[in-house]
Order: sequence, then structure tokens, then C-alpha cells
Amino acid sequence: MVGVIESVDVSDPTRIVIGLSSKRVAEIDLGQAIEVFGQGPGVGRLLMLGGDAGRQWYASLAILETAEVSGCYFLTGWAAFDEEDSIVFVFGDWQEVGVRIPKADGFAVPPGAVDSETGRYAQGEVGHDSGSFCVNDGGHVFAVP
Repeated sequence: MVGVIESVDVSDPTRIVIGLSSKRVAEIDLGQAIEVFGQGPGVGRLLMLGGDAGRQWYASLAILETAEVSGCYFLTGWAAFDEEDSIVFVFGDWQEVGVRIPKADGFAVPPGAVDSETGRYAQGEVGHDSGSFCVNDGGHVFAVP
């Protein structure tokens, strides 16, 4: 599930209930879910919510104000691997969880940015790990910040 957060209810200490701009409601089980990226759900952030092997994961992405493109919800990982139609992110604290984010139509990783042997994205920005991308409000990678 992907959507821009409109409301956050933390009245129950065991879960977070999130209202999205699409009028869908997401629930995060705090006892089981893994927060792979972000500072916690907040109004205006992009929520990405999924599951792997029966365990829920989520990320909350903020707009990157310094990006050269508008609508850039910033996502970075410990490692990122290029695939034909997606980028697979691996996060430092949760290296056993790989999160596959689809590419937007027309997006291609810049030439020379991917190691030809491993497929690992090697941007190496100062202050970031190895993979930093812009995600649109539909949950697709569409640019490099």
C-alpha cells in the first residue's frame, strides 16, 4: 500500500492507524512491523507499507526540498540493486528485508551508476549509503536527487 498520509492516530499503544489521501486506511502493528526507513508516519509524508514472509514492513518518506525535481519523496538504503523494472533496497538495520520499488515509466539509472558485476547502485553520495532515489506519490522511483 502506498499513499500520502493525511492523518495519524496513535491512541492505541499497540498500533498506528493512518489515513491516506486516497481515503484508504492503513494499520501498523507496532509489535510486529519493521520500520525500514523514515522518522515515523507523519502528515504529508509518503507511506509505503508491505509484507515479506508474513511480517509487515513500512517506510515513511519526506519530500526532499533540495531535489532538482518536484514531488521527490526521498528514499535511501544501505544498498540498492538495479533490476529491469525496479530497484531493490536493502536497509542497514534490516538487511534480511529486501524492498522492491517499481521504476516509473521512462526512468533509467544514470549510466555508470551501477556496478556491472553486482548490479549494486554505487552513487556513494556523502551522507548517504549507496542508493538514494526520488519516489513519486504513486510509489515509483522516478529520479535521482
